[in-house]
Amino acid sequence: MAIDNQIIISIFGGFMLWLAIRDHWTFLTGEHIDYQSIIVSIGIFGTFIGIVVGLVNFNTSNIVASVPFLLEGLKFAFITSIIGMGLSILLSVLQAQPEVKDNQLEQVNQTLAAILEDLKHLRADIYQRRYRFTKLDADGQILAEDARQWVAIIDHETGFMWEMKTNDSGLQDGKNTYTDTTEHVETINQIQLAAYNDWCLPTITELETLINDQGIINKRYFPNIHSGWYCSATPNDEGEEGGWLVLSFETGNRGYNNGYGHILLMRKLS
Repeated sequence: MAIDNQIIISIFGGFMLWLAIRDHWTFLTGEHIDYQSIIVSIGIFGTFIGIVVGLVNFNTSNIVASVPFLLEGLKFAFITSIIGMGLSILLSVLQAQPEVKDNQLEQVNQTLAAILEDLKHLRADIYQRRYRFTKLDADGQILAEDARQWVAIIDHETGFMWEMKTNDSGLQDGKNTYTDTTEHVETINQIQLAAYNDWCLPTITELETLINDQGIINKRYFPNIHSGWYCSATPNDEGEEGGWLVLSFETGNRGYNNGYGHILLMRKLS
């Protein structure tokens, strides 16, 4: 745990402990000042501060480096909450009364339920961003998350494997465009990219799985994708122009042409 977190936790914990001691002292002297709700509120306040601090330092473009900051924030969040609730429970035991503070307990339960729900969504989001894609080497073997060179990408969400475009003016350069996709597909299968020979042109709906709600492809795993139109294997049956449907990786919009555009090959995992 970082020293800064220790200092802040000490400040929060010390203040809550002081309130707990004062609460019980006034209880014993017959002039009770109830600080339990304030102690719980401070603990919950610290919980949200910890979560916010963790999220502020969280960079979705560099998940590996951001996770330690997130974990430190969550440590702070849960420690302050535990201190607050622990002191409140201790005071309740020491000052046991016939009446039960149903409203206060209900408020705490609702707050904790909301925090747990937020953390569940946060965990799902981190998992999707960090683990949806896996990099592969030339032999089809899984690479580390921080690998700098890879030839293919597995999308665990769809079960598709995608070709990795390059930036070397070669066969798979992302700037290349094609009028006839057949020759490129055959060449990729002949060289057995990532040790496979069943690469093909994706359908328009398969291409669209790589686009998010803002019409953006994940450049962390597809860094050499250009913003032009990408060919699909789906015929254009919606008009008299014919041709094939294409997809823009800049806007996420569909279009059509007579076979001209960039290519991103894929294969389905068996």
